[in-house]
Amino acid sequence: MRSSSDHPGNRDVSPEEPRSSAQAGFGRTGTEQLLAALWAEAIGSSDFSLTDNFFDIGGNSLRLIEVHSRLVRALRRPISTTILFEHPTIASLARCLEKESLGDAVKSAADRGRRQREMLARKALPSRE
Repeated sequence: MRSSSDHPGNRDVSPEEPRSSAQAGFGRTGTEQLLAALWAEAIGSSDFSLTDNFFDIGGNSLRLIEVHSRLVRALRRPISTTILFEHPTIASLARCLEKESLGDAVKSAADRGRRQREMLARKALPSRE
């Protein structure tokens, strides 16, 4: 196991957790893979793990804003900048974004169901002629 002094994130790394996004197909989900690519581009390095803090591996507020802008473009949906500050690791941010997407999908399905029920109710009413 590498010592925490060997890494700018100052945390121990287990042998199962690759340090670099170039190692072993970084990221378990598409969201994690996207975030890893955006982080690597922003900080100019891929030497980080899913649980490293963006600010501990060379990121700063301006670079996070760059990540935010590219993320919004990639996902084609609005994302609060605050979320990136509240979830400074790839694993945490990916979970948040995926949960938010799932919530949006559920809300959208619920809205469609409500509209269909309203339409069926209007059809069921006897016409007044």
